[in-house]
Amino acid sequence: MKQARQSKLANPTLIYTQSGLREMCALLRTRPLIALDTESDSLYSYYPKVCLIQISTFADPDDTDPRQVLDYLVDPLRLTRLDELGELLADQAQEVVMHAAENDIFTLQRDFSFRFHHIFDTQLAARILGWQKVGLAKILESNFGLLSDKRMQRTNWGKRPLTPQQISYAQMDTHYLPALRARQI
Repeated sequence: MKQARQSKLANPTLIYTQSGLREMCALLRTRPLIALDTESDSLYSYYPKVCLIQISTFADPDDTDPRQVLDYLVDPLRLTRLDELGELLADQAQEVVMHAAENDIFTLQRDFSFRFHHIFDTQLAARILGWQKVGLAKILESNFGLLSDKRMQRTNWGKRPLTPQQISYAQMDTHYLPALRARQI
């Protein structure tokens, strides 16, 4: 049996300025596919909100190597406007890959009025393919030999600064989704 391992990824790009958001969106417009996830403060707030938006895409759109991925962590608590990201996600040419997308779609629509046209949900694909375990941690382990540390799942995502453990956890939620989608289609 193959031993599962912790993933060692390059640091993600942290997006907390409007100029950083603009640059990220400009690059993402050149990519046909992006992976997306969110973290919220629902366990710590009476009125929960999206506190972090994770985005990943292949460094080279023609290469599906999971080691060649660009990762971004967008901080909506520090940005005044996310319109450019919303326009990108609503673009019919942009495929958005998510895992268990329903709650993320709901919260992004509620908090930012984001709309989506082309979504690929890796959890739904796993069910259609007849995979027995469809949670992201189990899928990452069986497909990429990775162990996911889920301790950060219930952390307070509304508190700043984010810890290195939170950043690593958040990055893992999207980093492998583009390669997973490539394996599922």
